[in-house]
Amino acid sequence: MQRQRGVLVNLSPPLPQELIGEIIDCLHDDHASLRVCALVARAWAYCAQSNLFRTRLLTNSEDLKRSEEWFNRNPHLAVHVRTLRINLAHEHYEWIGSVPRCLLTRLPLLQALHFERVEWTTKAKNTMDISFFASLAECKALRELSLDKCKFATFRDLERMVCVCGDGRLKKLSLDLVTWQDKQSTNLLEQQQLTKQLSGLTHVNIGRNCSIEFMCNWLRQTPACPTLHSVEIIDITQKNELKAVSELLRTVGHSLEHLKLSCLPTLVETAEAFIQSIPQHLDLTPLTGLRSLHIVLTDLEDDFLRWVPLVLDKMRAPLLKRLKFDVWVKRSHRLDGKAWKALVKWITGLKGVREILFVQRGFARVEEAKFWLETGGLAGLGEVLRYEERRIGLEGR
Repeated sequence: MQRQRGVLVNLSPPLPQELIGEIIDCLHDDHASLRVCALVARAWAYCAQSNLFRTRLLTNSEDLKRSEEWFNRNPHLAVHVRTLRINLAHEHYEWIGSVPRCLLTRLPLLQALHFERVEWTTKAKNTMDISFFASLAECKALRELSLDKCKFATFRDLERMVCVCGDGRLKKLSLDLVTWQDKQSTNLLEQQQLTKQLSGLTHVNIGRNCSIEFMCNWLRQTPACPTLHSVEIIDITQKNELKAVSELLRTVGHSLEHLKLSCLPTLVETAEAFIQSIPQHLDLTPLTGLRSLHIVLTDLEDDFLRWVPLVLDKMRAPLLKRLKFDVWVKRSHRLDGKAWKALVKWITGLKGVREILFVQRGFARVEEAKFWLETGGLAGLGEVLRYEERRIGLEGR
């Protein structure tokens, strides 16, 4: 700083814009500080506004009205929005049909669209029409579509929504607790016209209660199937689902780089038959290009853990670099069962793995989980072994 004619003048060179961006990005969850940064200088404004408006959340019709009016008055801020989340817990659904027309067409760089607790059914008085799909098709930058706890009148509506959002651009599709009243899919001609729009899809997440068998068979018929890089399938509960998952993974084959799985038989009387059928129906041997494997272990008791070594023993993944387990470790949870020992033997026998991560989601603190896991045979893994804590009440699933 130097005083010239009674005015302090900054003679030091300005910081590079990239460095300013890195510094301001550290404040991404501090909106009060970001608003202040946006007023400091023109060089700071763009980075601060990008963090402020990166994600927009709509929970009711008033949110939609305020957002529409805001972007009408400040159209230059719309380019910062990358993610739009629509979460309905206690609200009527009629206004949802206005979202594409009122808001989506104003967000030219929107990359991710998340719907939660939305019903597109006659009962909810919220149906899909031509204008709805036409507005979705205008989202030329859209790369990710997520549907959580959503209901559709027919599977055809879900299929058309996914394909319209895709149009060769969609990279990631996530479904969790998604249901539909009529499972009738499109006929073959319509399917060929629609599914060619999914040719760019690389990441698929089939969550809970999503008709796993039906969705796996549908995905196998899409042009995206042979080029998928990431597949996540949660809560496989029946033999027919095991078979459908195995056929999907066989079709994907060597191109798959990341896989997330969890198996959980729902009925005690059929659990034994379900577990015994796993070696026959679930085959991971074609996944020779796998680099990351994520296993969800909702119960570490031997009866519910037996499926894991049965699946992993047959897997041949020479490129595997990262292994992740979601675990629910209880307090005073001694791990000494036969299935756990088989899993530890498989883990300790891996070569070339750079990271083995255990994520504690149970009620015990991560220090307790670490003690019981290492007492159970993992202590010798050294620096590749890491732990994280995402306990119930701290963070959602």
